[in-house]
Amino acid sequence: MQINVQWMEEWFGKFNRQYFDGKLPCPLLKVGRSKTRLGCYSYKSVRKWGRLVKEDQTITLSRYYDLSEQEYKNVLLHEMIHYVIDYTRLKDTSPHGVIFRGMMARLNREGWNIRISHPGQQLQPAVSPAKAVQSPRLVVAIMLHNGQKLLSAVNPHYARQIASTLQASSAVKSIAWYVTRDPWFANKPRVQSARGIRVEDTFFREMTAKMTPFKF
Repeated sequence: MQINVQWMEEWFGKFNRQYFDGKLPCPLLKVGRSKTRLGCYSYKSVRKWGRLVKEDQTITLSRYYDLSEQEYKNVLLHEMIHYVIDYTRLKDTSPHGVIFRGMMARLNREGWNIRISHPGQQLQPAVSPAKAVQSPRLVVAIMLHNGQKLLSAVNPHYARQIASTLQASSAVKSIAWYVTRDPWFANKPRVQSARGIRVEDTFFREMTAKMTPFKF
């Protein structure tokens, strides 16, 4: 998904009313292209009348990576926690200290998946429509007995060999084959051996739900 400032304004307002009693003034909202941070809360410290005050409070979200709308909402809530702690002048033990983690846990009990840091294994650069997958990709979805989930775009010439290897592996709980044009696979190599990219359970469910099942 590609976000913009209007999207941020809409969801900041909704989250402010729902989770922060509507007490947060809307900060500057920006969309950037950071490769190192999915989101950032920042401000400027200026000296006025002999004392330091904070101005230009800003929340920035990066659209460099290909994230779902739900993931962007989690990142926005993460930055809003930083903002509310700063705005209400609470003193936390660290940037992600006791107060931050308590607020994060409360929101996660509401069904969110806010994290201190985002697991990087499935972060892929966003693909512009011009670079989206034009030809279908053959994909194998792998579930291991240890609970891990893997996705892999497969070279069709090696599909039967890979299927045999996976079926013979004691570590593999199940495999399923799909065909897709999803842009998430645009930058992925089409493998010639039994391997895949480890992804989170939610991402695995979302991807397999929208791909087309395939049988040899």
